[in-house]
Amino acid sequence: MKTSEIDLAFPVIGFTVDEDVWGFRDLRGLTTCGRRTLKKGMQDGMELVDSQGSRWRVSGIEKLGPSGPWWAWLIGQPLYRIVQEVEPLPPLSLAEIQDRVCAAMLAHPLFWCEEEDQDTEMTVRTAELRAVTSVADFLDILGLDTFENF
Repeated sequence: MKTSEIDLAFPVIGFTVDEDVWGFRDLRGLTTCGRRTLKKGMQDGMELVDSQGSRWRVSGIEKLGPSGPWWAWLIGQPLYRIVQEVEPLPPLSLAEIQDRVCAAMLAHPLFWCEEEDQDTEMTVRTAELRAVTSVADFLDILGLDTFENF
């Protein structure tokens, strides 16, 4: 099935196979990406978890065509509309989502802070993430990015 065929409860978090975490506030953010995302297969195998804990694995990507402003194409940063082929997985509880987000953050600490602040900042951010009450809180605390810039 395709992402457009399932009833995703936004916001949605994406966990890529390289242990990174991404955030999508709406379907447009989930289904728009840059050239590098497609070329490197950055979404291949990504797990999507919606705000209700429902979960899917991306098993394929279909490029639908160009998206975004025309000038992005002129400066060499084209955007594409895509649709993900997904397969359902067992849902996750909020505690399991917290575990996954914390693990992703700790796998790439320099994405979230400067090296000299790593020990203090990771402790503070992990505590913040353990205190969240919704999936939207993860996006707000970490400022998660979409694939539109990649």
